[in-house]
Amino acid sequence: MSRTVHAFDERNSYTTPEKRLGMAIIINAIAEAMGHGAGNDSPAKRVSARDTALQWFSDADEDFEAVCDMADLNPGAVQTAALTYINGGKRLPNRAPMRRMPRPKVGLDIQTIAQAAGVSLSSVRNVISGNASVSMTNRVQAAIQTLKEPAND
Repeated sequence: MSRTVHAFDERNSYTTPEKRLGMAIIINAIAEAMGHGAGNDSPAKRVSARDTALQWFSDADEDFEAVCDMADLNPGAVQTAALTYINGGKRLPNRAPMRRMPRPKVGLDIQTIAQAAGVSLSSVRNVISGNASVSMTNRVQAAIQTLKEPAND
């Protein structure tokens, strides 16, 4: 089993230094949680770093959310994927980036968005939770933008 975690997803552009830094922090924390962090020469340091990293993912506190925001990722989806990977040694899913969806303004409900995008309610829910494909996310976001625009009378 490969222990490599790839930071780059060709479907998402990590073009800003902030996004790259956020991704690097998350990837480093995954490595630390698995006992593979750099600079952990002694077993005691390795165990301490592993426990600290696991706690960081488990708690998902303000620091964790700030790093996810910096990387433009959904904190809940990152937490779930990272803990699944760490605890099961399973490869992270190769799917759409886990970007945080902006909450629609009052007056837009899921049913209205789904009808405007021509998709199912569950598809809109998947986009909101960060578990949808890039094309589905783009489709739903376009529908939200269209619904938010004032009508030209």
